[in-house]
Amino acid sequence: MVNKLSLMLFAVPLLSVAAFAATTPPANCTPLPVTFSNGVGGPTPVSCPAFSVPGGTLTGATLTYVADYLLGSNGANSVPVVFVTAGPAGVTWSPASQTLTVTGGVSSGAAPTGNANATAGVSNAAFAAPFTVNISSSVSSGSVTSSAAFVTIVYTFTPPPAISLTCPA
Repeated sequence: MVNKLSLMLFAVPLLSVAAFAATTPPANCTPLPVTFSNGVGGPTPVSCPAFSVPGGTLTGATLTYVADYLLGSNGANSVPVVFVTAGPAGVTWSPASQTLTVTGGVSSGAAPTGNANATAGVSNAAFAAPFTVNISSSVSSGSVTSSAAFVTIVYTFTPPPAISLTCPA
């Protein structure tokens, strides 16, 4: 005869949820876009939103940069757009700054993009408040009506710990 207690122990279902890394959807840093008349200006600060996932533990942050211009001359246009991350305090970004150069004729074609990753100092406390990225633009050759740039951020985080439940038989 099989022990009833042994059967009950094997029949107890266990429910658990596995922990994994997740990412937030890309969030726009504002203003979006930053526009420079005649393709020249800055530095103009944009504000990137704070990390806000209740119970989550922040493990990384990635900025994506995009630059473009509108209505250049028929000749060769070249518009360097510089992105410099200014915070949060104690966070190291790689690269610390990035220059995206938009080139082309009347239309710039595909807009160049770049990324920066937080490599040190990443914590919920460090990203508890919004921080800034400064954007500058200049025309190194040709002429443009305006240049534009924008920044988005994606946070990587660990969700709250797994929950395990035991149901009585």
